[in-house]
Amino acid sequence: MKILNWKKTKIVCTIGPASSSEETILSMLKAGMDIARMNFSHGTHDSHKRVYDTLRKCEQTFGFPLGIMADLQGPKIRTGKLKLNSILLHKNQEIQIVPDADFQGDEHTIGCTYPNLIQDIKEGDKILIDDGKLILKVIFKKSDSAILKVIVGGILWSNKGINLPGTPISAPALSEKDVEDLKFALSLGVDYIALSFVRTGADLELARSLLQGTYTGLIAKIERPEAIENIEEIIERADGIMIARGDLGVEIETEKVPILQKELIYKLNQAGKPVITATQMLESMIENPRPTRAEASDVANAVMDGTDAVMLSAESASGHYPLESVEIMSKIIQETETINHIYEIHWNIKKTFLESERTALGNAAREIAHGIHAKAIVNFTRSGYSALITSEMRPKVPIYSFTPFATTARKMKLYRGVIPFVMPFSQDWKI
Repeated sequence: MKILNWKKTKIVCTIGPASSSEETILSMLKAGMDIARMNFSHGTHDSHKRVYDTLRKCEQTFGFPLGIMADLQGPKIRTGKLKLNSILLHKNQEIQIVPDADFQGDEHTIGCTYPNLIQDIKEGDKILIDDGKLILKVIFKKSDSAILKVIVGGILWSNKGINLPGTPISAPALSEKDVEDLKFALSLGVDYIALSFVRTGADLELARSLLQGTYTGLIAKIERPEAIENIEEIIERADGIMIARGDLGVEIETEKVPILQKELIYKLNQAGKPVITATQMLESMIENPRPTRAEASDVANAVMDGTDAVMLSAESASGHYPLESVEIMSKIIQETETINHIYEIHWNIKKTFLESERTALGNAAREIAHGIHAKAIVNFTRSGYSALITSEMRPKVPIYSFTPFATTARKMKLYRGVIPFVMPFSQDWKI
């Protein structure tokens, strides 16, 4: 069977109203989608079940494995509902906020989904709403509310995200909703769980305990400054990370995000674990059929930095051009991967860390393949481990990985350069 749109760097696509039909999903698979992301910040268990079933049906029709990721909401703070769905906030206006998710807000008082908001904030703190489009400042705290002054105004819609840069959040890493969503996602059979707003390695422990006895991988989303401070322990305890640049770019200075992205990709490459670069990669394609030149460069630079995957969010979930977004992202990746010197850059970085038995096998496969000008590297694996350590070496040629297990093949869809196949083994291979 011909492999369509082959590329080393993988594409994660968020599935939403714009992309949940069989026809669209199948077209996105043909265009280069490797992992389908279900966003549990939206929808119900019933709607996610329908999407999951459709994805698996399309996977079977397509004939190649598809990884599925459940992205948990985490302690995401949002504004409550508004009586008229939106209000206009004027500069220097004062408005009250209450920690009540059910409060119907107006131009005088708005609600918030975070019950510990008043406890965590202090006078002088900034509150950013809707990815920083609106900026407010805490000028007075009461026992059950706070008075905010509008610094940067605009239209506030219902249920918009709130960021508290520099404010330690006391919320647990997994809410009751997250635990229920995680258990439900596992019952479906997802291949990865993405945990939002991870702050420390300890934040991963409850999720990890719930994953016991499954083959599901755990992805830590890097979205808060505390995660950067504790990145080594997070990398050690996670199976991979997602650089979630949306919330991260609101929590830290914008000018620091590009360098931080490169540093995180570097660290994950050295650890031999997958890294996903996410958020606003082709943002303009939510409304337009082609990306900006800056967006194309953003995708290409992430590929050159060594990311395992790039991700589409609203572009594929709710935009006007979900299929075109995947097609163009695939073309950018393929064009970037024709540049031979990027493989030497990745290798020159990696070879200084070849100190373990773990890296020896992958290094040997890479050296032999390049030395004899092989067309591909082939391995047989039950767990996907040999595919992962070969991917870690960033060879120029594709890695064909054969496994008897669909679960293993689907997980390998996230590994850079790996093309997984499900094939029954004639004996009990222990690799």
